[in-house]
Amino acid sequence: MCDIEPKRQLLAKSEAELEQATTELAAVELLVGELNAKLAILMEQYDSALKTKNDAVAEAEKYSTKMSLATRLTNALGAEGERWAKSIITQDELLGFVCGDVLLAAAFVS
Repeated sequence: MCDIEPKRQLLAKSEAELEQATTELAAVELLVGELNAKLAILMEQYDSALKTKNDAVAEAEKYSTKMSLATRLTNALGAEGERWAKSIITQDELLGFVCGDVLLAAAFVS
């Protein structure tokens, strides 16, 4: 009896500590489950925001490329506009000589 009773008391004390530890473990596991659920929601929001950002960046790059091409075209056509303006002035000057050139050609033919 002297040998068994202290062991029973130690067993009861150990079982009480085990029950307390099990209760604490359940509370911690519940907290971990709640935190994992919050983490899943936050990760979903992060992924959504990241997708929106990537879509916006891709669209900005697309419009930047279009703007670059439009600028190049405008600059190229601007240079052609100067050439065309000079060509029109030259043609206007030559148009003044058409009557004389026609009379000269008609005189030569006759």
